[in-house]
Amino acid sequence: MEFEERSGLLILATKAGEYASQWSAIVGDALSAFCRPRDALVAAAKSEAEIHRILTGETNALRRKMSKAISDAGY
Repeated sequence: MEFEERSGLLILATKAGEYASQWSAIVGDALSAFCRPRDALVAAAKSEAEIHRILTGETNALRRKMSKAISDAGY
């Protein structure tokens, strides 16, 4: 049994393993899709400030996508 912090209940270790596996898949998918489309944007940037703005915006978008995927998965 494992403690599920959000609900305050004990859950089976197998279910905790399923949660971890799904979380890993969500994060892995998001991270593997993150870099390629941004390469051209960063390469075309003229200043560090512009690169920072691009990467900050893209990182925030990635966070929102991951949050939605987690929510859609029922967590």
